[in-house]
Amino acid sequence: MNGKEGIPNSLNILFIFPLQIGHNFSIKVIYLLNLIFGMDLKDLISIAEKLKSTAKKKEKIAIVANFIINLREEEIEPAINLLLGNLPKINVGYATIAKFQKVLPFEKIPKDVKSIYSYLIKIGEISKEKEKESMLSALLSQLDSKEREFIINALLGEQRHGVSQGLFLEAIADAFGYTKENIEKAYLISSLPEILSYARKNELDKIKVKLYKPIKPMLADMAKFEDLKGTYCVEYKFDGIRAHLHIGNKGIKIFSRNQREITDYFPEIVEEMKSIDGEVILDGEIIAFKDKPLPFQELMKKFRKEKSMDIPTKLYLFDILYKDGKELLDLPFEKRREILKEMASSYLPPHIITNKPDEMKKFFEKAVNEGFEGIVAKDVKSKYRLRRGWYKVKKSHSLDVAIIAAEWGHGRRYKWLSDYWLAVLDNGEFHMVGKTFKGLTDEEFEEITKELIKNKVREEGRVIFVKPTIVVEVEFDDIQKSDRYGYALRFARVKRIRWDKDINEINTFEDVKKLYKEMKK
Repeated sequence: MNGKEGIPNSLNILFIFPLQIGHNFSIKVIYLLNLIFGMDLKDLISIAEKLKSTAKKKEKIAIVANFIINLREEEIEPAINLLLGNLPKINVGYATIAKFQKVLPFEKIPKDVKSIYSYLIKIGEISKEKEKESMLSALLSQLDSKEREFIINALLGEQRHGVSQGLFLEAIADAFGYTKENIEKAYLISSLPEILSYARKNELDKIKVKLYKPIKPMLADMAKFEDLKGTYCVEYKFDGIRAHLHIGNKGIKIFSRNQREITDYFPEIVEEMKSIDGEVILDGEIIAFKDKPLPFQELMKKFRKEKSMDIPTKLYLFDILYKDGKELLDLPFEKRREILKEMASSYLPPHIITNKPDEMKKFFEKAVNEGFEGIVAKDVKSKYRLRRGWYKVKKSHSLDVAIIAAEWGHGRRYKWLSDYWLAVLDNGEFHMVGKTFKGLTDEEFEEITKELIKNKVREEGRVIFVKPTIVVEVEFDDIQKSDRYGYALRFARVKRIRWDKDINEINTFEDVKKLYKEMKK
């Protein structure tokens, strides 16, 4: 096992003290003991409490950096996912957790993080609710109050220590001497535990793009025309589903923006892509289309568990990430586009290449008049990364937000959770920016109510607080300063439910502040 710069973990104690930035000695003792005995659940709780005790980003990064340096290899995935509350396979909601005291423990469970994490994963693989409840009870009834609170918060994704995945990536860069760009590129391709595992062995360059392994998509930041300095490929912005298409000798697979395989929903796209030769990974968007673009909600009808509908679609391709064994992420956009054009020119979106804002505005107006959302401007020199280099300009003000709570409706909406509390991300925490009950159909109210109840955390009167899992795009007329929220969306209404988006993709409080300043100019 090698740690920092390839040095065996048994010698990593030499690197603990140089990383110290105002942290107390007790945290250092935890790392030293972990080298000898492994990480206990109480050790992980101590780290979480230390993170909660400071609001300073640099201090949080240093705490995480110290923490990750001396994790054993087998502890990396359990410790990271428990600390971040990233337990997607467990699928245990509040209703199940609330019952844990009703069943007596039936087996002794070790309290090291690896054993507890493995046990939780095992619970997630159980299909019978009664058996799942019994196993969860066996675990929680053997924990003290602090341990129980930590595990419950991990299950509900509510650790509330202000550590986001982005901050974790910065900590890995600091701990092992990598640049931010190195880490960001690795994160496109891989998971946090895998990145840490390679980084501590000085082998980050071994993380490579692989055919049929999902990749995170490059995202566009909000912008105004006057922000766009330089030369851009300006394309229509689509109201559809982002898709990565993996084509090779094992067939064609389509992955969504949150790395979920959606191949079976689009047999017509699979058939079209059979004309593409070689092994490639293509980036594009699938929209509902019949003579003209159809609303996003029409496309979502293909994903219904019940009454799935055959909706006509159209595929646009705008990037290529991999070709015949060669990774293309570091090539500038203009080079990647040349390669794509040679193999699939008929799938390119309408676009212009320009450095003139006036030409971009005219192209934007053309896109809107044809029924599209706006434009995306792509820096022709940009590498393929999570962000930086792609910018979107839309015809209306909107933000992607999370639903953190909901109230039972009034009148004819009495049977649905229909008044939604909306939040953006702020340093890893959810920051409320307003409420809305407008924009959804009765069918969507019913669908979203079922999902919210499934993720209920607690109930206070008419309000159901939930684990944030649902992303909605909201439009609004204005942003105003608020004593309660800092900033609040005025006359917000739901434009659409973004079932295709991960909760970590929502806008941030910084986005809200930036948009407020722009709207007040």
